[in-house]
Amino acid sequence: MGDIFVNNIAFVDDVGDYFKQWGAYLNDVTPELAWTDAKRDVKNLVTDIHFYENIGGMLLTKKMTSSSFVSSATSTVQDFKYSVKYGGATFEEYKVSRGGGGLVGEIELNNPHPYYGTTFPVRIEYSHRWVTQAMQRKYELPNWIVNNRLNVMKTNTLYHSGHDLIRYRFLPKEIKLRLNDGGDLKFDMFGKRNK
Repeated sequence: MGDIFVNNIAFVDDVGDYFKQWGAYLNDVTPELAWTDAKRDVKNLVTDIHFYENIGGMLLTKKMTSSSFVSSATSTVQDFKYSVKYGGATFEEYKVSRGGGGLVGEIELNNPHPYYGTTFPVRIEYSHRWVTQAMQRKYELPNWIVNNRLNVMKTNTLYHSGHDLIRYRFLPKEIKLRLNDGGDLKFDMFGKRNK
């Protein structure tokens, strides 16, 4: 068993170096974040491998009875089912892990708005591309399917409103009029994405 452990550590280093190089090429992922994620994933994989090696070793040396094997396997399967069904970061946790929000800029309003006053803030927002939160609630999808780098885009208020009709609905009327053809505002005036 000791040799297997040493070989797994070497495997972790090799796989970790691969993920570190791969993560540097992703547009909206810093190499540090990709490296941290890769190390966590490989560590979990190695932990699972050790669990099954230990069960196999105990069965070979007859240190584990069939009832203790069944109870260990059952709890592992239940933990796996739970993590697949409910695992992953909530949307709030995901936003914090990706840098949170903040103010990108402000737009002067010609007519004071009851909520915003004379300036409309353009903030960093996170937009679900394909699998929305409404779909998550309707189909009871786990967080890891909905809140991930492939599905969530970091953007700003105006650009988010340009491709999300539900978000557009909540813009002040003056901003909507100024975004239409002939208006002085553009959906991408603060950039498409915020890194």
